[in-house]
Amino acid sequence: MSGITPRPQSAVDRALSALTAKERFAVSFSGWAADAVAPLSAFSGTVGQSIHGLVIETNEGLGGKALALQKPVAAANYHSSREITHRYDREVRAEQIKTLVAVPVVVGRNVRALLYGGLRTRSGIGDDLLRFAFSAAKSVAWEISVEEEVQRRLRSAEADRVVLERGSSPARTQELTEQFAELRDLVRLMPDEETRERLEALGEAVFGTEARGQLRSDTLSARELEVVAQVALGHRNADIAETLFLKQSTVKAYLGSAMRKLGVKGRYQAVIAARAQRLIP
Repeated sequence: MSGITPRPQSAVDRALSALTAKERFAVSFSGWAADAVAPLSAFSGTVGQSIHGLVIETNEGLGGKALALQKPVAAANYHSSREITHRYDREVRAEQIKTLVAVPVVVGRNVRALLYGGLRTRSGIGDDLLRFAFSAAKSVAWEISVEEEVQRRLRSAEADRVVLERGSSPARTQELTEQFAELRDLVRLMPDEETRERLEALGEAVFGTEARGQLRSDTLSARELEVVAQVALGHRNADIAETLFLKQSTVKAYLGSAMRKLGVKGRYQAVIAARAQRLIP
């Protein structure tokens, strides 16, 4: 069975959109890290292509420093900073970037990607902006972790199915069923529909066609639960969108879907129903 590549590009795209939303950063970009380098591959707000495909090496430039230290770094005046090398100055200058922050996406002890936010003015990077960029990186790290765990469990489940085909005890069969139930719950954590479809297809390959029906459920998805939980805290759609790195229209869609599943017609009725079912605190 082919595995899932643990690189949820949709999570990165959402993070970049969030970084440039409401003019927080003028430009944002990212690259997946491997073998001490990170080729830049996703962009939001660029004015040209000078940084497209640029390969960031460890200890080179601001991103290379973030790769080496495994923590966020910032330069209020990038081109005169004495804390970094200036190997990529020509490309950064072509993008008119003067202030830059680089945040590593760390899973376990490894940097899996780099996220950048840039300003085209010389400006200090405030704590709120740094925290927001760090939160965006943590969101991407979480999705990578979930995908990797799902991949690991699917591989284990495939091996278990071979054992079952050769004959197994009722207790072992029950154990496998419980493992699949846990896998199904992990699938529900994935907010991206494309990723869910890929996982369903893999589950079907391992467990048979009945798996597709099992992976779909009227139970609220993780994102729907997050939105309802935010409503329970008294947050408006705009605040929820900012907190969860979503568009307001997406928040409305998740809330509407949750209300349909819960059989209610109002946002606060959804909160009451979710609490009655012990889905949220």
